[in-house]
Amino acid sequence: MPKIISNKKNTIVKPSLLIVDDEPLVRKSLTRLLSREGYDVKSVDEGRKVFLGDLLQTTDVILLDLFLGKESGFDVLEKVREVAPNVVVIVITGHGDVSSAVEAMKKGAYQFIEKPSSTETIVEIIKRATYQEEQTSSSHELSSIVISLGKRREQFLYGKALKPTIKVAAKAAKGGDSTVLIQGESGTGKELIARYVHGLSSRSDKPFVPINCAALPRELMESELFGYEKGAFTGALTSGKIGYVEQAEGGTLLLDEVGELPAEMHTKLLRFLETKEYYQLGSAVLRTSDVRIIASTNADLSAAIKDKKFRKDLFYRLNVVHLTIPTLASRKDEIIPLAEYFLESFNRKYNKHIKGFKERVKAYLTALPWEGNVRELKNLVERAIILSDSNYITFEDVDTQISNEKYEIIKMDSDNPLTSDVEL
Repeated sequence: MPKIISNKKNTIVKPSLLIVDDEPLVRKSLTRLLSREGYDVKSVDEGRKVFLGDLLQTTDVILLDLFLGKESGFDVLEKVREVAPNVVVIVITGHGDVSSAVEAMKKGAYQFIEKPSSTETIVEIIKRATYQEEQTSSSHELSSIVISLGKRREQFLYGKALKPTIKVAAKAAKGGDSTVLIQGESGTGKELIARYVHGLSSRSDKPFVPINCAALPRELMESELFGYEKGAFTGALTSGKIGYVEQAEGGTLLLDEVGELPAEMHTKLLRFLETKEYYQLGSAVLRTSDVRIIASTNADLSAAIKDKKFRKDLFYRLNVVHLTIPTLASRKDEIIPLAEYFLESFNRKYNKHIKGFKERVKAYLTALPWEGNVRELKNLVERAIILSDSNYITFEDVDTQISNEKYEIIKMDSDNPLTSDVEL
């Protein structure tokens, strides 16, 4: 069962990681990337070395390659489950070999990572595997951002485009346990808004558990959501496994990318939404749950209903309170406050002391189309901070990150301050 990694002061202690992979470049790359994220990382090149000394006793999460030369990662997985059942195992598999990863999950692995995967994806899976979500402060993540923005908070929280959404979200949070459906493009901050709803609700001191419906193999969706009894299927953990619903008991369960939910799960989810009752896979015992459901999607569910890919009655049941997150390009008054928030955050992360953005950079950022929304802005600021050697982020620090196509669009805009000959 995944663990909560925390100390008595309710601050998050990042789990210790062990990478088991026979490829030196993979070990070196993962160690460098995850150490940069603040994790304590060790690595070994053979499965047998996992069981030497006290290595398992000092490990919280294992990143395990399924194919270790002459060794089988499946054998390592089974032995870890036997001798150290509390250690979380995340398997690493090559692209296109999802069937092996699914088999590993049936044998007790928490989740799988395909090679290659982004650092963001790997860290997200590790966080979820260890419940590494601050149950009190992280639930208020959006509120924390607003507070840290100081005098800029009104610009962010009540930006012209976002203000109606925030007002409805606050009412939904305080008005009961109605299901909420959040729609918006990828990267607009749907999970932040979900956390905002949770943080303002009476459930704020209980778990907030996000799951990505698109990332879970369809064969395991039911057992991951509702859990399973021991012996439910070949390879099932002898102790059984609790599902996300039980993990979120008393709190909020976010069904991210709900439009990707397999059709066979529609009826089961609909019944759960209506009754709050469910069965674990392989069990005849009816269970009840006190959990609030929030769903989010970047898909057009109305079109999916017309194409018979999404049930109309499930859509209506999810869509009791509807929130639409506008694109970042339509929230221009928030771009600079957000950029300055990310600047402060990454200054701390990389131990830098950059004071701000040059005026020309602010004009540049405000003018960009931001197809990747808030996520794109965050990544741009992080890279600029890593590259910058001055006290302020300059135009050159961000210019190399923008495609020529975007830059040409900006230059063609006669109202854009970047077309001026004045150097700011």
